[in-house]
Amino acid sequence: MALITGYRGGSATHNGLSQEIWHDYPISDKLKDPTCILDIFDDFDNQPTMNSATVILTAKYGFISDTGVVINQIADVAGGDTVDTGFRGAVEFNIDSDTDVATLQVHGAPIFLSDTAGDERQMWFEARVNTITVVTQAAAIGLAERDMTAGSDTFLVDAGTMEDVSFVGFRINEAQSDEWDATHQLNGGGGEVVVKNIAQTAIGADFYKFGMRYVPAAKALDGKILTYFVNGVEVGSLTTIALSTFPDAV
Repeated sequence: MALITGYRGGSATHNGLSQEIWHDYPISDKLKDPTCILDIFDDFDNQPTMNSATVILTAKYGFISDTGVVINQIADVAGGDTVDTGFRGAVEFNIDSDTDVATLQVHGAPIFLSDTAGDERQMWFEARVNTITVVTQAAAIGLAERDMTAGSDTFLVDAGTMEDVSFVGFRINEAQSDEWDATHQLNGGGGEVVVKNIAQTAIGADFYKFGMRYVPAAKALDGKILTYFVNGVEVGSLTTIALSTFPDAV
């Protein structure tokens, strides 16, 4: 027997799922037929340390970085048993130079966004993130094109701006290193489109939960195809997608 309720404990930045994003996730269909939907839930409680300038593939992730970047697992620290303040099951990017970059990405081709008839599927995404410093930093969290290679593809260039890669999500540019913007862009599409400028201001080491819902146009009853959330609150949306700038089927 399974009982699922709408109760949500803790604050808006706790380490659980935001009901505003996941309320129609078809968990009952998944339980009846595991092949009907692909899901990736990870608390990073068994993540190996990664330190290399080449691609490292684990069973789930690919790691691409410059020399001097280390990704460490933080399985539990002080406060780790509390849903609001603990790091429990986090990974830490430790970067020793202001020109080093690193990417942690699901490797292979597990999913893609598409509005093409026959390929359209709904998508839910959410990740809990914090940054220790808000001075001269750049970061990105979201969905990006697959199978990037060391030395040629990362989310960010050394100057702290987005690379020319297909991307949907949230990012900080070095020039505004305390501002998380909601964006999307298509590789070769002429640059990013900012859906919401300053979707969230980064403050110290505070946690924020960045999320998205993608609903193909034919199924978007409220007209919203892609909706961005911060801490479970909608901050921006798209009612149409331009194939010249949006990474459809990527």
